Amino acid sequence: MESTIPTCGERLQHDASSKGPDVATVSAPVFTSEAGTAAAEPSNGTNGDEPLQVACWACSVLVRVPMVGESQVPAPVFKCGWCGAITDYMSQKPPAKRMTLFRACMKTLSALKWAVVLFVTALASSIILLGATLVLPRTSPNTAMFILYHFLTWFFSFNVFFHFAACVFTTPGTVRNCYPMPVKVGEPIPQGAFENFRFCPHCKHYKPPSAHHCNMCKTCVIELDHHCPFINNCVGRANLRNFVLFLLWTMMAMSYCIMQTGFMLFVIERRNLVGYLSRAWALTPHKYDLPLFIFLVGSTTPWYLLACMYVILASFGVYLGVGLLLSSQVRYILAGPTYVTAIKFGTWQSPEEAEQRGKWAEAWTNVQRVMGSPHVWEWLFPPRGPP
Repeated sequence: MESTIPTCGERLQHDASSKGPDVATVSAPVFTSEAGTAAAEPSNGTNGDEPLQVACWACSVLVRVPMVGESQVPAPVFKCGWCGAITDYMSQKPPAKRMTLFRACMKTLSALKWAVVLFVTALASSIILLGATLVLPRTSPNTAMFILYHFLTWFFSFNVFFHFAACVFTTPGTVRNCYPMPVKVGEPIPQGAFENFRFCPHCKHYKPPSAHHCNMCKTCVIELDHHCPFINNCVGRANLRNFVLFLLWTMMAMSYCIMQTGFMLFVIERRNLVGYLSRAWALTPHKYDLPLFIFLVGSTTPWYLLACMYVILASFGVYLGVGLLLSSQVRYILAGPTYVTAIKFGTWQSPEEAEQRGKWAEAWTNVQRVMGSPHVWEWLFPPRGPP
């Protein structure tokens, strides 16, 4: 993408052919709203025939805008020939994305913020507590297995809640907190100091090449993957590892819940379960009256069986939802770019294409970079923060 952006090769404040100093001195602070406004006001000088001149938002050097196309029109996006910063003073805003049902649901969930986080916490807690108090005592054949089952239950629960809390309360890697400015304000700016940097008009701040702006969090995030309403936070460079481990541990925990509860309902309590369901079905006058059948099941079945049915249905629903999200996340990690980068630049590459081109070694390198270690067993430890 950056390779197609024309570069300004001539600087008007410093003669390009001179042998002067190799730095541009800045006398006023940059990265402010004034700097962003100044970069957006081109000037033609005193004579209308003179080329268009624009001040670079990063180094404040006055540069000539390159002409592109057959009609030789000014380039709306160009790169400063001195510091390497990209200026898009004439670029138009991208058209609004079509509002789909999925996008509307995600936008609504994101607006609820902490209410969604509390719902996720309550859902996970209800599955764990009901399973530990109702299922494990009935599926444990002896004391030793009872202790083992409880150990596995709380081991999975600790890892799920630890990584969930890390995703919620850890910064995703905002530019202001995690990416220091290459040059201090007021100091000389070396050539190429802001290579491929952009100016974010929303944050009024510099934006590194790997950063994207999140409209929900109102900030730029390094290697932004997506905004997740279930954690009320962005998923970026600093918490992507915790997010992937949260999904992975949730999948394993839900599998464990489904196996334990399924064994109780369909093996230990099979006769009782079939008897209560058959009784409710026989009392239903119209066999296709599903609401009445559910009401009869709830009113005639013992509460501990109803609780177990809730646990297995909730666990199965969470397993499907998290499984789809985890599979999509793993595919993007193997391919390299984040979700936002793949959507914006179209650089997504499927694992099948990577295998055909012999790039599985590169895919494994991407996994190690996200997880922070080449050793799989080290992923089991509960790390927090960027790798």
